[in-house]
Amino acid sequence: MKNNYLPFIIIGSLLLITTSVIFFTNHETQNIDKSNEFTVNETIPTTTETNDSYVLEPVNNTKFVLLVYKVEAPYLAYQPSFYTPMNVLVEEVYYLDWLKGEAPSDVMEFKYFSSDNAYKLLDEHEKYVTITPEEFKKDVEVNIKDYSYKSYLLNLKVKIIDRYYLTFDSYGDASIKRQEIIKTHSN
Repeated sequence: MKNNYLPFIIIGSLLLITTSVIFFTNHETQNIDKSNEFTVNETIPTTTETNDSYVLEPVNNTKFVLLVYKVEAPYLAYQPSFYTPMNVLVEEVYYLDWLKGEAPSDVMEFKYFSSDNAYKLLDEHEKYVTITPEEFKKDVEVNIKDYSYKSYLLNLKVKIIDRYYLTFDSYGDASIKRQEIIKTHSN
């Protein structure tokens, strides 16, 4: 059997690239209201002199987000030639099969995060998750001779069965969870 985890590595790599692009473009183009970053201790002076000693206290709402897609990726399975007990040769055959797994994104950091942000990210990443794995395309090109079957197979995309997001208060926790998902689905 071929490396069954390769489609998920390819999907994960695509998510890494797109996540980085989306993350950095969102941070460059968003107009963040800087007044929300600090709370101001506005005590009213009891005398007529001015009080210039405001205390700025940083507010830490940073969240680390991980997008996870439950997917079925196409792969080309192989059955070698063999003889039946009646001594009849059964020719080798390649056939379509679907590999189930989960594809996590990279960990993303957000100062201000809401469920709306999460669903927007999930929607934006879907188009990258459904890209047909390159190894599958190469296997089809090399091993399938019938033009119509080859055309059918090359037009298949990864199916998204479910999707969800996880939020963490630390990068370390998010990274550990990401590695757990990758290890679980690479065996």
